[in-house]
Amino acid sequence: MELKHLRYFLSVADLKSFSRAASQLNISQPVLSRQIKKLEEELGAALFYRDGRGAHLTEAGSELYSHAVRIEDRVNLAASAVQAYRQGELSEISVGAPPSLGPHFLADITGILRAQFPNARLSIIEGHSEQLADWLLTGRLNIALLYNARVQGAIEVRQRVRERLGLITQPGHPLTRKGEVELWALQSLTLISPGQPSITRNCLESAADQRGYKVKYDLHVESIPALKALVSSGVGAAVLPLAAVEDEVQRESLAFAEIINPSVPLDLALCLSPQGKLSQKIYPVCDLIQDYLKRQIQSQKWRATLN
Repeated sequence: MELKHLRYFLSVADLKSFSRAASQLNISQPVLSRQIKKLEEELGAALFYRDGRGAHLTEAGSELYSHAVRIEDRVNLAASAVQAYRQGELSEISVGAPPSLGPHFLADITGILRAQFPNARLSIIEGHSEQLADWLLTGRLNIALLYNARVQGAIEVRQRVRERLGLITQPGHPLTRKGEVELWALQSLTLISPGQPSITRNCLESAADQRGYKVKYDLHVESIPALKALVSSGVGAAVLPLAAVEDEVQRESLAFAEIINPSVPLDLALCLSPQGKLSQKIYPVCDLIQDYLKRQIQSQKWRATLN
């Protein structure tokens, strides 16, 4: 089966006429009929029946039609991607980020990239840092923001940002009233942990171990929105960066206190995949994301520092 046979078949099916299809394809009707006959013989089934109103699909023809349309779409998409590559354009951009960055980050990035690359197909993916790092290495993602990234292979780090972890509780909790809480005080709590592997939990436990403190967890929740809902309803407390709960803090459905003595840093890296020939063309995308990060920090919309 050749692609031209499928194109001939689709043209007859769409126009419901061998003569009109032949005219559209710029071939003679006998040639078109022979090509369709050859396709029918190869498949072992009649694809069309004719009546006084034209050519119509048989049941076998209808089954082939749905597959042929998808095949033609994929071929056209591949051709468009190659053409865009030759013209120096990006045909596809994939960006990943952890959910702890908060609900607005990916929405803001999507708006920025759509404005600058209107012809590119965007893939925006949320996931844990370890998962995102694997996808960078395999080329599923072009760009990802990774917490406490252990850079592997040829992954390139374009920017580093440092946040600090804080305790989140219901409003009015004694440990969050002052906006700061000393690390030792968290020993009195039983915390809700994001699902493992959890970068925030690892950072907190490492800082506590260095001081001889012991923090306790009794509930693991994979979803950040669910974790915040549980804290808001009084089930427990948790440790997250402010970006993850900023909306709730402003609405006073959650309270946040930065951990001090010592503070617990959380490093974020803007990373570029080593895979594929498009890596050089991804740099302008990285630049846009870097500019966004800087603006958020400089305007104090994001409590973080550039490293």
